[in-house]
Formats: sequence, structure tokens, C-alpha cells
Amino acid sequence: MAITDAQDESRRPCTEGRKRVSPDEEATDETFGRHFTLERVGCQIHCWLAEAPDASLVGLSHAAVTDHTFFTAQMPALVPHYRVLT
Repeated sequence: MAITDAQDESRRPCTEGRKRVSPDEEATDETFGRHFTLERVGCQIHCWLAEAPDASLVGLSHAAVTDHTFFTAQMPALVPHYRVLT
């Protein structure tokens, strides 16, 4: 069955309306790395990527009422050993 506009938006495929993730070349931070923005229909998702080359990826997810700075204390221990996405 095809999903129509009148149906629940949450049932749409997650790829619908997705645009590229674009790095913001000017937005870098010593602690959090490079800033990226994922464009979605009706919203933008911001993330930061700090990297240790060829390392495993660790994703840190915060509550809606905070931002990436919630993990400031953890970053110095993680970044030398992992790629960290906040």
C-alpha cells in the first residue's frame, strides 16, 4: 500500500527528503572536530566529528534539551583512540 500525504509522516522511508550531509568547512572546534549538517524536510540535524585516523567510530547521543557540549569532559579520553560523532 502506498503511503499518502495524509498518512503518518513517521511511516515514510527515512531516505525520503534527505539531502546530502554537508561539512561546514569553517566550523571546526579543537574539542569536537568538524561540524556537519544533515538537511531533512522540516529540520536540520547538526553533528560534530572528531577523528583519530582509521579508528573505530563511537557515537554519543544527547537529550533534546542539551547539545554536543554535554560530552566535553569525555572527549579528551575518546578522541585519541576513536572517531567520535556527537
